[in-house]
Amino acid sequence: MDNADVTAYISTKDRYFTTLPLAISSIATQTVKPKKFILFEDGEPVDIRTNSVYLHLLHLLDDKKIAWEVVFGAQKGQVHNHQLAIDMCETEWLWRIDDDNIAESNVLEKLLESADDKTGAVAGLVIDPTHMRVNSDSSLTNTISTIYSGMNAQWVKHTRTDVFKAEHLYSTFIYRKRASSHGYCLSLSPVGHREETLFSHSMFRSGWDLKINPNVITWHLREPTGGIRSYTDKSFWDSDEEIFKNKLAEWNSNAKEKFYIVLNNGRGDHFVFRTILPELKKKHGDNLVIAACYPDIFAKDDVKLISIADAQVLVNDIEKYNIYKYCGERQWDRPILEAFKERYL
Repeated sequence: MDNADVTAYISTKDRYFTTLPLAISSIATQTVKPKKFILFEDGEPVDIRTNSVYLHLLHLLDDKKIAWEVVFGAQKGQVHNHQLAIDMCETEWLWRIDDDNIAESNVLEKLLESADDKTGAVAGLVIDPTHMRVNSDSSLTNTISTIYSGMNAQWVKHTRTDVFKAEHLYSTFIYRKRASSHGYCLSLSPVGHREETLFSHSMFRSGWDLKINPNVITWHLREPTGGIRSYTDKSFWDSDEEIFKNKLAEWNSNAKEKFYIVLNNGRGDHFVFRTILPELKKKHGDNLVIAACYPDIFAKDDVKLISIADAQVLVNDIEKYNIYKYCGERQWDRPILEAFKERYL
């Protein structure tokens, strides 16, 4: 059986000796294999052929009749590599996969089976093995209006088994080259925050169907080093979010950004925090969301409550909400109430 008309590719940065070999191995061992694999190296250039692990992986790709190529990026960030992948692609489909992903062996096969002539892109689930959740809500379908308020449908396991439509996709998915003529948003920062949402929803707005197959899983290992985590300048994320908000306005979306508070701390601290809740409700209204260890404390406060587990998948970096870390970094010597005020008001 010939390999599928697919170009698989990874944009990597400084993860050569952590998760990248696992990601490449998962591509090579698919039940339906791509015709080609491209590795875009965006960090410090490394000749992977000099490493025994990669040498074995490259021979494995050869054995599976997967043509491979290594391209040294311009170190401008992942978005430029995604665009370069489209420009270089000579197959009908592209399969983007992150350098800290492990795709189960049937992912490419099942994603291709889920596509028809109207399909622009198909995704599976992208699950963090340390935060597995099961969803039974069939309304969870990745609409752009719930981009701030809803759980991403790719982050949880589902009780439903049907392939369903979406308005945007996350992280890793296959997409048709013919449906990607709008390209990626190259004005984003090197971290490329929101890049896949901008790209996939633009495809949706062009009339292509986006689909999610809940029966296939790519495991997201969330490697804490390398990749976009190489960047520490908060302004990158802020500028990208501003671009995204402007695009939402252009699309006339009614999506409203949520203001999250994460109280992953003691019961007494919850009571202390509650004293500033009236000010926060006045400032943020219905956009206020509290993740609490002790939600009963806020039972009569008419505020949206979620679990800490929900917060772990809804916010990009839950540690930035850690009030103890916040105090420690500032050598805090005042009451914790003052820290809550400074952090959230």
